[in-house]
Formats: sequence, C-alpha cells, structure tokens
Amino acid sequence: MLAVKSCIGLIRLSVAVLLASPQGSKGETGQFAEEMIQELHRMEKRTTVINTSELSFGACVGCLSCEREDDCIDHDDVQKFQEQLLSAQGLIVASPVYLMGPPGRLKCLLDRLWAWALRPRLFDKYGGVLVVSGSYGALDVAAYLTAVLESFGMQVIDSVAGSLMTPSRVEVRKRMLVEARLLSRRIAEAIGTPKRFPLSPGGKALITHIWELIRDNKETFARSYSYWRENGIAKKFGIPG
Repeated sequence: MLAVKSCIGLIRLSVAVLLASPQGSKGETGQFAEEMIQELHRMEKRTTVINTSELSFGACVGCLSCEREDDCIDHDDVQKFQEQLLSAQGLIVASPVYLMGPPGRLKCLLDRLWAWALRPRLFDKYGGVLVVSGSYGALDVAAYLTAVLESFGMQVIDSVAGSLMTPSRVEVRKRMLVEARLLSRRIAEAIGTPKRFPLSPGGKALITHIWELIRDNKETFARSYSYWRENGIAKKFGIPG
C-alpha cells in the first residue's frame, strides 16, 4: 500500500514531498524536508509526504511497454504515486547521496516514470529539489534530479544542496535551512500562476537527447513522436523541433 501522510484541515492537496531517505524523518534529509513542509504550512499549502522506502514496486526492465501504453504496465505503488503527483500542484524531491548518486529506490522509481519523459505531461506543476550529502556529490545529484523532473515537463524553481560532514558543516547547515525555507515559499507563490522558469543546462541537454532519440527512431517511438508533434512539446521546452 502507498504510504502517505497528509496535513489535515486544509482545503486541497498542494505539494507532494517525495522523501527518498531510508531513514525517513529521522535522518538529516528528513529533518530538512520537515523544515520545508512547515514553511509550506505557514504559506497555507497542504502537503503529502511519500516515503520511497515504504512503497512497493519493481525495477524498470526496459521492455518499452510504456511506449505502447499510457504508462508502465506493471501494477504496483508506482501508479498510486503517479496519481498522487498528478493531483498535486507541486513536488519537492528530498534525497540523500549514496555513493555519489541518489538512493537506489529513488533511481528505480524515476526509471519507472520513463513514459513521462517520452510524453511530458507535468507542465502545470512546480517543483524543487533538496539534496543532503555527507561529504561529496550533492550538487551532481541535485543537477540529475532537476534534469529528470524537467524532462517530465515540471517547472523546477531551484535546488538546495550541501554536504554536512565537512569542517564548514555549521555554516552549511545554516545556509541550507535558509535556502530550503525560501524554496518552499517560492514554490507556494508560484502555484496557481503562469510563471515559467528556464531549463537547467542538464535538463536542456537531457530533453534534447530524448527528443532526438524519438525523432530519429520514429518507428520505435511512433506514439511519442506523434505526441511531441501534435502538442508542440519541443516549443514548450524551447528546443529545436
């Protein structure tokens, strides 16, 4: 079953928080995420926390069924997560760094959303990324997560990233707390507006690669090719069509 914890007493779901730390709210990532959640509540935004470690799903097997169908054909908690995200107006992905990358379950979950990169559909959503590392890799993981969310069509406002096991950890923590709360406010303020944010360099490169893959392999990706053409996806992203 999908593990969801909701703030009660507010009118509608506004921001989903995807917590990718196996330690949940007890870890450093969870504590920073909680600060962002409290800031969203101060902005009168409802939140739903989804912990990847409490979801049940398998890995992508590269079958490309998601090209022939609307989404992945495996039926598990991935579909329930998609429903939660589609009903939200924003998303915060909060992740630690494990061996220079995101935790395996987060990477696995994003791989299962390949259909959203083939046929982007989150153009009306606003997002942010929080990455907490021990010593190295936070910026790289933040860039990766930002690019993936942008490939789904999401407007990623910014990322907050830092390493907490360095000599400057006290200053880094203070800086990250300020930036995390500010990012929550920016997401809350953007919701319900037509604001658009520029693609990150990594996001633009990834999206361009996906489009070229689809365009140069029309027979394999016929459905996605038609989707891009009929919906002006390249123009929406601001890349050559």
